[in-house]
Amino acid sequence: QAFGWGCSGPHAPSARADWAASQAPLQRRQMAHNGGGREEVSTIFIAGFPPDAHPRELDNLCRFFPGFVTSNVSTTKGVTVFVLFDCAMSAQSAIDIINGQPFDRSQDSCEPMRASMARTNMRTGAHAGPPPSAAYGAAPRQPVWGPAAGHYQGQPPPPTTPHPIHGDVSGMGGGLKRPRIPEDPSNIDTVACVGAAERGYDESRLRAFFETLPGYLDFKGNPRMGGGFVKFATPGHALEAIEAAKAEGVPAEMAKSSMSSPADRPTRAGPVPAAAPVTIYPSARAAAASTWGGGGGGDWGGGYDAGSGGPPKRPRIPEDPNNIDTIACVGAKEAGFDEEALNGFFQGVPGYVAFKANPRMGGGFVKFASSEMAQAAVQAAQEAGVPAAMAKSSMSLS
Repeated sequence: QAFGWGCSGPHAPSARADWAASQAPLQRRQMAHNGGGREEVSTIFIAGFPPDAHPRELDNLCRFFPGFVTSNVSTTKGVTVFVLFDCAMSAQSAIDIINGQPFDRSQDSCEPMRASMARTNMRTGAHAGPPPSAAYGAAPRQPVWGPAAGHYQGQPPPPTTPHPIHGDVSGMGGGLKRPRIPEDPSNIDTVACVGAAERGYDESRLRAFFETLPGYLDFKGNPRMGGGFVKFATPGHALEAIEAAKAEGVPAEMAKSSMSSPADRPTRAGPVPAAAPVTIYPSARAAAASTWGGGGGGDWGGGYDAGSGGPPKRPRIPEDPNNIDTIACVGAKEAGFDEEALNGFFQGVPGYVAFKANPRMGGGFVKFASSEMAQAAVQAAQEAGVPAAMAKSSMSLS
């Protein structure tokens, strides 16, 4: 029986009867005061709790008792609880049930709980004056269970009225979230990466990889799943991204639903127009996968940076790999080449035009006068131990 209620146990009913008999004079004095025009006392005092009793347990001890109004847990002089009821009859019924019962049934040596009427009513914001029965002269409410109603055993019945739901059910600012509506799997445009961190791909590395793939729109890290979610322009882009990711050992699979992107969220000026459709070149997708193996990926092609605070950029249109004049150096810093050393090395290679550092990828991008010169620079860099590969697209000098 919950909270040790009932007549079973080593301390009932004799201990309860002894305690009730000792409290009878005080209760009679309180009843006499009530007859003299003073406020009806409907607050009870409960003690006899074990030291490890949790305040939350104590605060909810009498919550389902008929007439319960509020309670207050005190730890100033031991652990005690004051409970306010709507009338003296409800308070006395609670005393008859609690008094002499052990708080924890699993501890046979546990001290029994002691319950009695308090000297005065507990004051709260919800009960600043006398109870309604005392203020308007109404008859005290009769208890529907407990000794006064002829029931000495069993837990009180649960409330028939469900508790109201508090909080914002829209999912914003806490509270309950709206149930998710199942989405057609063929319309999902988001990739989920679970366990990527265990394979050495942190969030910045994941973002840098997926930014090089056609149709990339947005990346959202999720430390709890050790990776994140990546949104693409179409479900087709997402499927191709999964293939490219698995080819490079990046854990990826289709998400259960599409991730909302900044373009989907309404603003004061209205919704952001949808991005233009992306034309996919099969050779470009293959180049994206092979480029990442050498540490590639562009930083200027329209990937949305969630930390920039600006609007999402239009997805890049893949470029013919035969026309790309830029090489990408990913992980050069780990190989011992900082940005200054990279720039100095490539300045000595024929056809050098410009260098653009990228700390997120641990290197940068180098533009050459032609695609042939860029390919020759990749070969020269690899021979010198500098990580380099053809980039996904050509770097703009603007």
